[in-house]
Amino acid sequence: TLSAYCVQGLWSQHSELQASTRYEMIMKSITIAAGNHEAWANDFRQIANGSKLISMVFVILFLAVVRLVLLNQSSTSFKPDGQAMIRASGYQPLIVSSIDETLTGNRSVPSVKKMSESISNTVPNFVVLVTSSDGFYDMWENWLQFFAMLKIPSLPVHLFAEDGNTFDRCLEQLERIKNSNNTKHKAFRNTKPDYVVDLSCLSWETVFSEPPKKKIGAASYSSNQYVEMMSHRPFIIQKEIEKGYDVIFSDLDAIWVKSPLPYFENDFKNVSMNDNETIDIWAQLGPPKSKKYDNLCPGFMVYRSTTKVCKFLEKWGNLTTQGVKLERNQKAFNKLVWHPEEYNISKTVTKSLPMNLFVNGALYFTKMTDDERKGAVVVHNNAIKGYDKKIERFRSANLWLVD
Repeated sequence: TLSAYCVQGLWSQHSELQASTRYEMIMKSITIAAGNHEAWANDFRQIANGSKLISMVFVILFLAVVRLVLLNQSSTSFKPDGQAMIRASGYQPLIVSSIDETLTGNRSVPSVKKMSESISNTVPNFVVLVTSSDGFYDMWENWLQFFAMLKIPSLPVHLFAEDGNTFDRCLEQLERIKNSNNTKHKAFRNTKPDYVVDLSCLSWETVFSEPPKKKIGAASYSSNQYVEMMSHRPFIIQKEIEKGYDVIFSDLDAIWVKSPLPYFENDFKNVSMNDNETIDIWAQLGPPKSKKYDNLCPGFMVYRSTTKVCKFLEKWGNLTTQGVKLERNQKAFNKLVWHPEEYNISKTVTKSLPMNLFVNGALYFTKMTDDERKGAVVVHNNAIKGYDKKIERFRSANLWLVD
């Protein structure tokens, strides 16, 4: 124990050095100290009744303690690298994070925190994850403007680019912020909120080994291309979960008019000794389709970072790639939630979010009164087919900002 405290002291005194440098320096100090205290070592051997074996055991145990302390310090003080920082004058730094070797020169991303084998984390490590293709970029910019106007502190946004064009356009967007000398930056076409979003652009290679498509249009809801895009999402979310993030996933047509955090943030503090009583997933409700089970909508979800959730996402992703049925993505999700025993996975505890606050398109645009709409937190413009029709419906409700 005393040795451990000594090593901790040495480690903290040289916090400005890299972990590997500190490790070598401390090991060298230990070697020198051992050489200068041969008499002390002989005294200890005498205590051990001259047994070389016991002395060797002592040395091995001492070095093991040193090793464990250093590894623990390294894991708690290590910060992710491989990120290109883009700073805008007078604003917080914007982080562009990508596996693209032209940006980082490194094809590995260190974990932000260790994913829990069992639920133990009561302080959320939230990140907002959205995906976009070139054809949906207007929808992305509209979503981002609403998000920026909320000015939620310490909540980064990760945009996963479905194609090469989207990734390039995201980097260009950040460059416009960097080069702007105005008090309000030019990252957006018209409205210019005076808040800088902590935005990361994630390329296709972050999750998939194959090269991305150059451009993907605004695929229609019933097309095979759209279904294929939906089938990728479980693996994209899983990748962020593996990094240690608690993921808030949002469709681009699920805009935030108020901060949703109060409706699930406190639940992270309620950790039970019984794994089946602690919430794993928070879900928006879609239009009812069954009297027995809620119809959970993957368009707005919150996922806790645990191995159980990670395995759920992997199973979900595998199911979505086994066909091209229209509703396979959402149907597969609900089957895994309500009938996990049929798929040999642990039951996830899922909490549905209030439908009058996290509102689906069928309810918000056709059934709610104006006063009821004022209470909405997230408005999901679903239950309608056609990209142009979605935009027109947003316009009619004054929820479109990029014209």
